[in-house]
Formats: sequence, C-alpha cells, structure tokens
Amino acid sequence: MVAGWGRGCRTAICRLWPLGLACWLAPAWAERLVLYYEQRPPYTEFRDGALTGLLGKPAMQAVQQLGIELDLRESPFNRHMALIDKNLEYACAIGRYKTEQRLGRGKFSQAFYRDQPYVAIMRSDNGRAGAVTELQPLLGTAGLRFGFREGYAYGEVLDVWIATSRASLVRLPESNANLVRMVYRRMLDVVLLSGEEAEALLASMPEERAKLIMRHYADSPPGAYRYFYCSRQVDDALLQRLDAAINLHRPTGTGGSNP
Repeated sequence: MVAGWGRGCRTAICRLWPLGLACWLAPAWAERLVLYYEQRPPYTEFRDGALTGLLGKPAMQAVQQLGIELDLRESPFNRHMALIDKNLEYACAIGRYKTEQRLGRGKFSQAFYRDQPYVAIMRSDNGRAGAVTELQPLLGTAGLRFGFREGYAYGEVLDVWIATSRASLVRLPESNANLVRMVYRRMLDVVLLSGEEAEALLASMPEERAKLIMRHYADSPPGAYRYFYCSRQVDDALLQRLDAAINLHRPTGTGGSNP
C-alpha cells in the first residue's frame, strides 16, 4: 500500500483478487470505512460469518461494491449514533431513518429499504387499548403506557403524533424484544413496531405470543425509508458511489427512487 502524506492527499489501495491485483484511489485518511450495525432480527443479524437480514444483506451488497476496506462493528444504537453525530470516525450506520436533527449532524445515502407500516403490540386482555380502532387516537389515550426505544425515530408522521401524545411515554435503553416482554409482564401497555419486526419478535417468543396480539390500523402511516447514516468525515464522492451501488442492488418494492 502506498502511504498518503496529508489530509488532502489520495492513497492507492491494492487488494489481491482471484484474477489479479486491483488498485484504486481513496482518501489517505479513509482507507477503512467503519460500518456499524446492531444485532436486531429481522433487520440486521450476524450469522454464519456474514451480516444478513432485511437491512444487513442489501447493505453489504452495496458497500462491497465500493472497493475500500470495511470494518464491520456491532455496537449499541446510542453509542454508535453518538460517534457519528460527533463526527469522530469515518463511519456509517446501517438502516437509519432520516430526521431533521440527524441531517444537521451527518450525511445520508439514498434509501435502500422501506419498512412496513407500524403496528401495536399489546396484551390480548388489555381491554382499554384493544378498544381503540385507530393508531392516532390510541396515542392520544391518556393513561396508556407506551414503550419506546431511547434515541429511536419512528418516522416523520409518527414522531409528530408521539410528540403530541396524551399517553404516558416511557423511553428506555432496552431492545424492542425487551419492550415486548415488558408488555407481556404488564409493565407497559403498548409497543409500536414495524410490521416485519413485530412478526419476527412474536414468532421468537412462543410463551409471550400466547398472551399478546398485534393490531393493524388503517391510519398507520406508510412505512419509513431506511438509509446509511454517515459521519461528515465521509466524503461526498464515496456517498455517490454508494448510491450507485444501492440503485444497482435495490430489491423490487423496497425503496423505489430516493424519496
């Protein structure tokens, strides 16, 4: 590898492939992109030596086209988001929602996945929550205890509904799986999850599943798009190449053009 000599320089990175030696130019300070994920089935799951899942698989298909060294790291959500927000690393996180706050701190790729609409998980014997037939009025029900992941966004429309909710909002540094367990144990009344994550979690909890129900609502907003969220250190040229790779590998019906 040819060493760079300053922040504005370019470095030649070479890698041996089956058909010969391939070389490319990359910023001297960016020979390795840190790629953060959290273990969160069905979205991201490291299994059999590879990152897979609804977000993990298409994300890896895209970044492997970039021709740079990758440092794949599992890290808690709040920890790696703080590193990216503070611009402390040449790094991206897989599958984050786009919010105004994050736009002021980092950079986003094109969308590469779209969630299913949100559903509510509650106990089947929770008559008060079960009697409400729409999601916005459910969030407006005073006294119901909603569990949310600390630091998570829930999509543009839902974030507004949550901010103006009359319910009791409990934000915890817990996994969504643990929030569902808290509903089962009557510590919470409702947890909101995307349809695909709700189905996967309930399928993995047969004991809890017997007492829980998943409610769909006609007024639930369309699912939000998911992106790579990157620190400001990540140069625009790399993001343009990442966008091109996303477009090349985008599965049908999971994102369309950049919203």
